Amino acid sequence: MKIIFYIMLVISTLSNLKAQEVTSILLYTPKFVYQSSTFEVAFVSELTSDSVKSIEYLFGFDKSVKITEVNLSSGNSYEKINFLKKSVTSDGDWYSVKISPFEQKILKGAPFQILVKLSTNAEERLQLFYSLNVVHLSGKQYRIKNKENNSSDYFTESINIYRQTKKNNKSLQIGKDGFFEVASTEHSRNIIYCDFWMKSVDIKRTFLSLNIGDYKIQTIKLGVNENRFFTFFDDLKHLQFYKKSFLSNGVWNHLILEFDKSNKSLKYYLNGELVAISNLSSFLNNEKISFKFSNKNGGSLKIDNLRLTESNLSDLYLAISKGKNREFFKVDSLFNIAQFNFEELPKPSAENVKIGLENVNIVKSDSPIFPVAPELDVTLLNGGCRLEWLSSENEGINTFIIEKSFSGVDYQQVSIVPFVDKVFQYSFIDNSSDEASTVYYRIKQINRDGSVVFSSTNKIGKGNFKTFSLLPNYPNPFNPKTLIRISVLENIQVQIMIYSLEGKEVQKLYDGELNKGEHQFEFDGSQLPSGIYLYTITTPFYSQTRKMILAK
Repeated sequence: MKIIFYIMLVISTLSNLKAQEVTSILLYTPKFVYQSSTFEVAFVSELTSDSVKSIEYLFGFDKSVKITEVNLSSGNSYEKINFLKKSVTSDGDWYSVKISPFEQKILKGAPFQILVKLSTNAEERLQLFYSLNVVHLSGKQYRIKNKENNSSDYFTESINIYRQTKKNNKSLQIGKDGFFEVASTEHSRNIIYCDFWMKSVDIKRTFLSLNIGDYKIQTIKLGVNENRFFTFFDDLKHLQFYKKSFLSNGVWNHLILEFDKSNKSLKYYLNGELVAISNLSSFLNNEKISFKFSNKNGGSLKIDNLRLTESNLSDLYLAISKGKNREFFKVDSLFNIAQFNFEELPKPSAENVKIGLENVNIVKSDSPIFPVAPELDVTLLNGGCRLEWLSSENEGINTFIIEKSFSGVDYQQVSIVPFVDKVFQYSFIDNSSDEASTVYYRIKQINRDGSVVFSSTNKIGKGNFKTFSLLPNYPNPFNPKTLIRISVLENIQVQIMIYSLEGKEVQKLYDGELNKGEHQFEFDGSQLPSGIYLYTITTPFYSQTRKMILAK
């Protein structure tokens, strides 16, 4: 079932406001939401005028989504506010939430947050729409437009809805005043990675302490503040970069910590996005690093799929992030120190690590560990569209379902393509598409255990004509050779360039005319260092770039 969630803000003022006097609204959403669960979304805004009389939030959504609670946070105050049912339609219900800056003591220039708790039994993706209207006493209105789509008055946001696989996954639950500590004592390579899934409920302080050095030379404390944002609870002197990031109650989030000995830096990636950088005051070649997860305020804290790895390559967080939804994954240049899937309580000591724990237990996990989604590429043809997708896994898949939509919301089944063992590349031609229409395609992958994953959505239509179709290189990561595959739709001049991640030219793989048809080019990275590289295909009418990982 597809969900449409409409959000509109109406602001009434006592005086005329210019467009630049009203800040843009920021919406923070979780990246993964478990089917039939509760979650939160946060709206953060700021008054740039002290004459705002009232603010009314209007929510409309499918009947599969319910509002359970709304809270307002401003300054040091945190209060529950009422919401009223506004209207009922065949598509869903509308609710109203009103606040008064004067009564709630919302000050000019001070950010405030509306935290909306929701429950859903959606099965796939949740599409959110939201906008900001400013209403003047004169009757004039101003609406912040979506600059990326001038024809739309709404901004959009998607949330992935997933359901747990039938496998009996487990996680580590840390009770009140409990802790789980892992200390790495042997790490000879330059880069150390720690990645894990975590889910917290009402954790409003530190959930992870990093002790660096044999004598705790430096301690960094990661946590969640009262507004559900990822933050630090130490002196903050180590922070070089910080970006506000949302951690919804009761939702799994994936974190990657990248320790760089040479640069004495620590990077934090939340759900694949860089959110902070710390300077490390001291980081010798083989000093101990301790990771202590703790629960001091009686909320709920769960940890799943904790991995410690090391490498001489930086930026492998991309490969780690790509494998975050898999229980096991392998990158040739990434070496394992320790991994905990928490099928049972960890033993007090293990190879290369020391473990301490108190008041912890093993519980059933609903973390988003599932087969990797296929990578989809769509090409507009005369009279139809060609879909090509790559499945990076060859286990646990039952079938592929091709779906399309003319709105980007309501998808219909086009065809079913059965899974074939040891086949990684698939293709399908949809002859029912009108070139004049904009069409959205995606691949729905049904796994043998009943779980479902989706490819990214590809939008194509009039004005999007491409002169070639490019699939991801295979294999990827690779060592030392990989194939770059291109399907040319007409005889045309083509250039294939290889670049480093910094944009430096590495190799001109091809420059000349290609005839209509399938072509493949071998790239040999045997003389290059491991790392991330870019390959760009350019024609007189179209250009496309992809990433590839050389992992020696």
